Amino acid sequence: MTILRVDGLGKRFGGLSAVDNVTFSVDEGEIVALVGPNGAGKSTLLKMIGGMHTPSRGTVTVGDTPVGGLKPHRSRRHGVAMVLQTPRPFETMTVEENVMLGALFGGESMAEAEARRRASAMLEFVGLGDRAGDEVGALNLHEQRFCEIARQLAGRPTLILLDEVMAGLNDTELEHSVDLVRRARADFGLTVLWVEHVMKAVMNLAERVLVLNFGQLIADGEPTEVMRQPDVVAAYLGDRRMTA
Repeated sequence: MTILRVDGLGKRFGGLSAVDNVTFSVDEGEIVALVGPNGAGKSTLLKMIGGMHTPSRGTVTVGDTPVGGLKPHRSRRHGVAMVLQTPRPFETMTVEENVMLGALFGGESMAEAEARRRASAMLEFVGLGDRAGDEVGALNLHEQRFCEIARQLAGRPTLILLDEVMAGLNDTELEHSVDLVRRARADFGLTVLWVEHVMKAVMNLAERVLVLNFGQLIADGEPTEVMRQPDVVAAYLGDRRMTA
């Protein structure tokens, strides 16, 4: 079953195309990595799917519902959750309160007690159960990312978008993050679309890789095969125009 369909998606900023006529689909339960050189348009594409950018052209469909152009809170009601590289917690609230908000503003209505129960369960799931009463500002960057994942999971999404959530992690943290994504898919039936630069994580976790270059999709397939394709190698290594 197809969970996400992107058809002819494009985004222009000041007359320049950041994403140009991109089409692909993601099936239920897939873990798909979106990779490419710096400036290729990966985060822009992800933000159009999540509602943070409005497409200049094309459509985004989740299940049977068109979501292109919807604001993030409305996309969330249709099962789309997004975790950014830089967490955006409510710093005056506790860790538990932050995750409760994810439950309360997910795709269903619930009482505060149920939201608290779900927040507790998700914090245990990501390994932050003992930090529930702490102010979220007391968490380090890695822990704040896990808190944000817990907040999104508390809303019970069907599709989760991850934007470079493994950047800057040491080997132990990276392994923990890869395991968490695998368990989230297994336990909650999630579909994952994930922008990433850490190729070790991509090769260990992704079942499929999409490669963007200059805003265009140039490859789609199994990771080891895609990363050997000459145009993909050239995009990463053979073109000095590829700068941040």
